[in-house]
Parts: sequence; C-alpha cells; structure tokens
Amino acid sequence: MDQDVSDYAEACELALSKLADLQGMKLADLIQLAAISGDDSVYYRVTSGGVIDDGLPLSFAASLLQGAEQILLASACTVLRPQTHHPRLHRAEATQLVGHARFGHTERGSFVVRVSCPVDAMETPAVPDLVHTKRMTRLFA
Repeated sequence: MDQDVSDYAEACELALSKLADLQGMKLADLIQLAAISGDDSVYYRVTSGGVIDDGLPLSFAASLLQGAEQILLASACTVLRPQTHHPRLHRAEATQLVGHARFGHTERGSFVVRVSCPVDAMETPAVPDLVHTKRMTRLFA
C-alpha cells in the first residue's frame, strides 16, 4: 500500500502478472487496462465482412473522429442543458471535456477508436467531477 517502499513497482508487477495469468491475459494488455481504469471510454467499431487488414481511408478515419467529437460535445451539452437539438456546441464545459479527451489505441480484429474522458477532467464547482463526466460519457455510449 505504501508507494514509497523500494520494491513497490516490483510488487505491483508481480501482482499484475499473477492476475493476468488467472485471467488468461497478456501482462501488457492488463497493464493497458489498468492505465485507463480512471477513464470512461467509448469504442467505435468499423467492420467490413470480418477483419480490416488494409486500414481505413484517412478521410473516413478523420470523419469518424470528427463524429466522435461531435457526439461527445452534444452529449455534454445535453447534460448541461437537456434539449433535443443543440444548434451550437460551444458550451465552455463541453469544449473543456473534449479538450481533455484522448485518442486511444486500436484493438485487433477491426479498426476501433476509443474516446477516453478522464473522470477528473471537469473543473465545474457546481457539479462534482465524477458525476459530471460519468453523465456526459454515458449519454454518448
């Protein structure tokens, strides 16, 4: 529990290694999951009759990312001011959330884009960070 002890990193790696073995996972995959455990993530998957080996056209990937950003902005605006349509997606809190979102790694088997939002990304005093971010990310999930 004490992160200041000399063998803390070694003990963590040993514990993660044992957990990975128990779960039948690669250690690197478990470490990656642990690294994003403080984020809410949304996955967008594009498939084409199975595995996409050659990748996606760059323009399509750019449109996919722009769409993911628009969905995140719209859901954040909906949490802040519930309504069916938001003519402008420029609320300060929504753009702040998007500014903290990160582009995640892709998964095997297709092209997957994960949009992660750190739970502590918001600096809105009226709404606790965790509640605010969870509500926003659940709307676009």
